[in-house]
Amino acid sequence: RDGAAARAAGDAPAGDHAPVDKASVASKASPDPVSPGADKALPLPLPDIACPPRDGEHVERFPGTDKVRCRGAYVNGLKQGSWKTWDEGGQLREDCSWDKGLKEGPELAWFASGQRCCVGQNHSGKRVGSWQWFYESGSPDHSYVYDDQGRKHGPHIWDLPSGDKRARGQFVEDKFHGHWSWWHEKDPFHIERGYHHGLQHGKEEGFFADGAPAYRRAWRYGQKDGL
Repeated sequence: RDGAAARAAGDAPAGDHAPVDKASVASKASPDPVSPGADKALPLPLPDIACPPRDGEHVERFPGTDKVRCRGAYVNGLKQGSWKTWDEGGQLREDCSWDKGLKEGPELAWFASGQRCCVGQNHSGKRVGSWQWFYESGSPDHSYVYDDQGRKHGPHIWDLPSGDKRARGQFVEDKFHGHWSWWHEKDPFHIERGYHHGLQHGKEEGFFADGAPAYRRAWRYGQKDGL
């Protein structure tokens, strides 16, 4: 066929430049030049399924063993009753009571040796009453008294492992208040200070081992006052 016949039949011979439908060529080269792969099906969104709250016994084990690390119970998704924790050697390390997801009742802790470390009480998720900590030797370490808001409120006692005094004082609503005394751990020097609701107030004195005064200062509501 000659060129004219070819053009009439819609077929262009070699060397004869027929008009090209660029849009048609592009559509064959790519399904969507703007968003490749847009013809693929999109994943459906996961349905919003409400999982029921945990209920019943809960047990955690050390990886690769049948040794229990933690044991307790849930009621309506909240911790309830005694929850205990053990170390890998099988020693009980913590025992804490819960009520409706809040700490309620006794809380105790032990060293790996089995010697008790801490004992206290909670109410509505807050520490209350007297809390006592111990050294692994069994001798008292330090103690606080908490009010019904979980604030330190009352006497504070802190002793060294030897049984010697380290600190004595009072808290009022989490703040130092009244007369406080500190004894240094490695020398017999000790300090006496006064406080008023967290602010240093009144005399501050330092003493040597024989009771001789080392220095003296005065404070008034957190500011040095003479001396």
